[in-house]
Amino acid sequence: MKKITFLLSIMFCSLGFSQNLVTNGDFQTGIATPWYGNAANPVDLGSGNFANQANVTTVVNPFDVNLSQNINLESGKTYTMTFDAFTDATTVSRTIVVGLGQNNAPWGALTASPTLTSTPQTFTYQFTINYGDAVADRVLFDMGAALGFVVIVT
Repeated sequence: MKKITFLLSIMFCSLGFSQNLVTNGDFQTGIATPWYGNAANPVDLGSGNFANQANVTTVVNPFDVNLSQNINLESGKTYTMTFDAFTDATTVSRTIVVGLGQNNAPWGALTASPTLTSTPQTFTYQFTINYGDAVADRVLFDMGAALGFVVIVT
């Protein structure tokens, strides 16, 4: 099986078949669309290299500072989520919640909690959808539970 990795992408993995399900996953359009949430904030890191940046200044619920994108997933299928992220040198280290989940009640989700450092890191997770197909899905980045910057890069 060939493994193809895209930065900040959700892949449907099946024998020899991969499809990127995220649009504007590298933020290179310079606009947030189709990403949404109060943490949707593409910024130019220089030379036209864009990333999404959020600065959490008050600790709240993780989901109170969110970056999401609606996608279609099938129950029983396994998906690979790969992205690069880091925090700033002042924050040094902080966690976020990432994953795949329903974009409406009952808000079922499969998540991981990576720890970001000031050095960009690539994170890869596999999730097998087990919460059903009754509600549409989304990619989620929840950042509200800790102070400091979160930068998602290409």
